[in-house]
Amino acid sequence: MNVLSLFRSTMSTSAFPRRTGLLATKIGMTAEWDANGTRVPLTVLRVVPHAVSQVKTEDTADGYTALQVAAITPSELSEQGVTVGVSKHISKPVTGHLAKAGIAPRGAIAEFRVTKEGLLPVGSMLSVLHFVPGQAVDLRGVTTGKGFQGVMKRWGFGGLAASHGVSVSHRSHGATGQRQDPGRVFKGKKMAGHMGHEWRTIQNLRVYKVDPSRGLLYVKGGVPGPDRAVVHVEDAIKNRDQLSLLPFPTRILADGEDLASMKPEVMSKILTTRIIQTQVRSAPKIPGQAKTAQKGTAEKK
Repeated sequence: MNVLSLFRSTMSTSAFPRRTGLLATKIGMTAEWDANGTRVPLTVLRVVPHAVSQVKTEDTADGYTALQVAAITPSELSEQGVTVGVSKHISKPVTGHLAKAGIAPRGAIAEFRVTKEGLLPVGSMLSVLHFVPGQAVDLRGVTTGKGFQGVMKRWGFGGLAASHGVSVSHRSHGATGQRQDPGRVFKGKKMAGHMGHEWRTIQNLRVYKVDPSRGLLYVKGGVPGPDRAVVHVEDAIKNRDQLSLLPFPTRILADGEDLASMKPEVMSKILTTRIIQTQVRSAPKIPGQAKTAQKGTAEKK
């Protein structure tokens, strides 16, 4: 077995089942007050219905398990959420690729690694109900571009003195720290340059509320990127204890259920308490901890 096969076998382990993620459009930030009167900062994400456009398995030429999903871009939606047209930037190869799966042209396509438990047939529909209020998610997006910035804003340098011999270099980075030997500046030196517009991942943010009728996902905290940016939303990779409480491979609507008639679901302490209890049960036991507890109980008696 070569190194690549060993890596793939490690990534495709069934010890931790993995579901697909979804694409969401960042609307902006707001705040709500919970039952205790605490102000909760929230990022509002819009999740339009997705369709599975391709399934990749280890048996195919791809050699790994993943799902490709397609969604509508913000430019293809009106304010009322009705599709107003296909973006002109969708190429003919992408249009033909989606046509083979029986899907209308859509501008946003992404691929998510999954396990065998998270596979879905081509054409399956995914909605915002894929996520549960209270669960932890990872969000990946492109940060807001800041253009060319100096070291004080880009890296947090303190700058040089405001007076006493310093002129025209108050916001400079100072010396780069090299002499005749090695006679160069090392790669990675913190200097002025382009800031922002980079892929960043924010981990373990809690889903505060899910609004199925409007396709909105409320997440506690900030999300990278400007408004109307497309972000990737997945189950938290570092919070495996919640997997048993999530719908696998996704939430499938029953007969008679309609997203438009569903009420918003707000995060409660039920799911969070169950996750914490699961983490406590799965935590490694400290040697001698049980004996110490028994000894303390005997002394009290």
